[in-house]
Amino acid sequence: MVLAFLISTMQQESATPIYSATFDRDPDIATREERKDLYQRLSQKVASEYDAVKRYTNRSDAGDFERLRNDNILPEFSRGVVYLDSSEYLMEDKILLWFAALDCGFVMVLHRTESVQTAVLNMKILIQNLQQYTRILTDPVAALLKMERTETVVHHLIPNGVLQLQASALLKETLKELDRKLQRLIKER
Repeated sequence: MVLAFLISTMQQESATPIYSATFDRDPDIATREERKDLYQRLSQKVASEYDAVKRYTNRSDAGDFERLRNDNILPEFSRGVVYLDSSEYLMEDKILLWFAALDCGFVMVLHRTESVQTAVLNMKILIQNLQQYTRILTDPVAALLKMERTETVVHHLIPNGVLQLQASALLKETLKELDRKLQRLIKER
């Protein structure tokens, strides 16, 4: 089960969630402000992890942005899994799965019993479709203005926080349904 999905900026000093979807409310986090604060701290944790990976691998995003913009080829994402300390994040038995590139991070907060492999596959499909329909990596400001599209993609691919087992035929049908929904949404605008 996915508890939350976040899209964040990845500047370590000022990592900020720019989008969040909450699928399962944690009773220990009573108010919207507490949730907002938690998501901010989770974004900073992921930004710190991303920065460490970039420094360790000497990775540069320089060519990734040009390939994405010119050839529509997604960058190579840094990624990781973080087991959350319940005393620090008020969340017991939760893990973070994160992908980051081009100073943009995608984060799933999962129950510890969730299959990380299934979550990774779903995250890749989610990022690919967010880029296709909102251009979140090439133009995050414009993507924020297309919030209905972001909501549609996220809630269609993670319905009620449940990760889908993406068999080939099922995936094709799911993506066709998503495309139809977004085409209707675009026509309405």
